[in-house]
Amino acid sequence: MFGKPSREDAVDLVRVLRLEMDGTFPPHVSFADSRGLAWVDPMAFATLAEHFDATRARAKVQITKQAMVHPPGLVGTITAGYFLTYVTGFPFRAFSVPGPALAWLQISEELFASWEAHIASARPLPELVVDLRQWLQRSLSDPDIDQAASTLRLSKRTLQRRLEAHHTSYQRELDHVRFYVARRELSDTDDKVGAIAAECGFKTQQHFQDWFRQIAGCTPGEYRAKTRGSP
Repeated sequence: MFGKPSREDAVDLVRVLRLEMDGTFPPHVSFADSRGLAWVDPMAFATLAEHFDATRARAKVQITKQAMVHPPGLVGTITAGYFLTYVTGFPFRAFSVPGPALAWLQISEELFASWEAHIASARPLPELVVDLRQWLQRSLSDPDIDQAASTLRLSKRTLQRRLEAHHTSYQRELDHVRFYVARRELSDTDDKVGAIAAECGFKTQQHFQDWFRQIAGCTPGEYRAKTRGSP
């Protein structure tokens, strides 16, 4: 879920969600990603709530457990808070980042990456985001937002506002580029983890390892071993 869904969008989503409850699919875990959600329309919210109430009994059979990754702030409180107060009948947990959610559901990082790639292919990146990511790849040693804005010929506030309009943020784009570079270096080079941490702009290796585990659900060393097929 992303952007500012209208009631019509919610109706379309409910049509898809009904397929999950019609017995076609076996019982399964559920991963709900609402990090890109920018607003909760009351009518759209009511449409989804009606669906969840109507399928409550069936959901207890079809869904073995569910994780939701929510955005920060009020929107995240609304989306995650609904399920935390709604009697689901199955285990539910809310997360602020994907890594722990994937680990809890036992979904592989590779499968999640394929989902992300599919979504990205369906949503062409705005030119501003492309330009910012290119700048960040060149500037990870000192990814200062004021310098980024100046390079893109924008004020800091304008940059932040336009990123918000594209349902992202400077920190999220920085994390995206750091994770891209970290995975590339771990998979394609023999550089030590400390050197990769420095290349990604982290002051200490421990900070990098904690950040990577939070994002990926595994340590850099575990990721390297997995991508290279080591036991």
